[in-house]
Amino acid sequence: MKTNKKIRIIHFLYGLTNGGIESVLLNYFSRFNLKDYSLAVVVQSKADENCIAKFEKLGFKIYNVGSKKNLIKYVKNVIKVIKCEKPNIIHSHMNYSNFFPLMIAKLMKVPNRISHSHVASKKLSLKEKILRYLNRLVATDYMACGIEAAQTLFGMKNYENNKVYILNNAIDYDEYKFNLMARKKIRKELNILDDEILIGHVGRLEPQKNHDFIIDIFDCCYKSNNKYKFLLVGSGRLKQEIISKIESKNLKDRVIMLEKRNDVKDLLSAMDIFILPSLREGLTLAGLEAQASNLPCLFSDTITKEGDINHNIKYLSITNGPLIWQEQINNITIKNRNKNNKDNFKKHGFDINEEAYKLDNYYRSMITYEKDK
Repeated sequence: MKTNKKIRIIHFLYGLTNGGIESVLLNYFSRFNLKDYSLAVVVQSKADENCIAKFEKLGFKIYNVGSKKNLIKYVKNVIKVIKCEKPNIIHSHMNYSNFFPLMIAKLMKVPNRISHSHVASKKLSLKEKILRYLNRLVATDYMACGIEAAQTLFGMKNYENNKVYILNNAIDYDEYKFNLMARKKIRKELNILDDEILIGHVGRLEPQKNHDFIIDIFDCCYKSNNKYKFLLVGSGRLKQEIISKIESKNLKDRVIMLEKRNDVKDLLSAMDIFILPSLREGLTLAGLEAQASNLPCLFSDTITKEGDINHNIKYLSITNGPLIWQEQINNITIKNRNKNNKDNFKKHGFDINEEAYKLDNYYRSMITYEKDK
């Protein structure tokens, strides 16, 4: 589907920190014909230099408009960016806070305003309920990473009436499938012995990911079996707190912390078990990548089950406590990791090449419709 003019999109994110949303955008747009696009990202906090480089390589312009705590300055800066970029589409990825940029965009007559939900939650605060309602007033289009995320921000009725576009957190399966050579290389680099069991986690060092509980699980596991080692991959503002807790549990020699890595696929191959006890989560990209690597997984039951592609995920409540998680980990049987599950990913809509084609057409249809109005 061809258009006669560039598709000008501004994406609004909280920040650029090599997180899940950033990875999703990079995965999709790296497969577009970018000659047809003019792209920008607007953030509210200092961006990671490595992440900026990845977006700029694809042709994105990066703007920092500052925090909404200084609302007047924030609004002025957003207006300035919109005037500069003259977008056809505003695509906001800040869940309940999508209201703020989309409201400004509506007042400035930006014709297409996408509110994107990346979070699934059954319990909402009063503030979240108000922002959810306001979101629907200013957005022209609804998008979500999964069914539960769609229902969280836009309600069951809108989902059932097909008013929400489900944009799966699709990945390149072949990139993340188990690689024995990579496993040997990484385990040698990290000094993991052949008979040691490596439990891993990938995620930002932020409260939502529940690292405090993760360290408690690690502690229980090591006390039950000294063959366990632990790997945390990610960066964030809780780094020093997490290090302090690791030291207080005398786990400094057992826990490996890595950040700003470009070889997560290889790190997953090096792991034996993957855990994700998040407080709340949408359809997690890290969980999909772990499944592509055929890792046995243990997730909190706050995470949507839509992403259980290989049926090798066990869901547990974080209210059960770390001992119950440790017992489940001890009972995991590590199976053959070489099984090819690519067809499962395609069948469930998580093949990036197919899903990127659909999203490209979705954006193009917006501009065609705008031209025909």
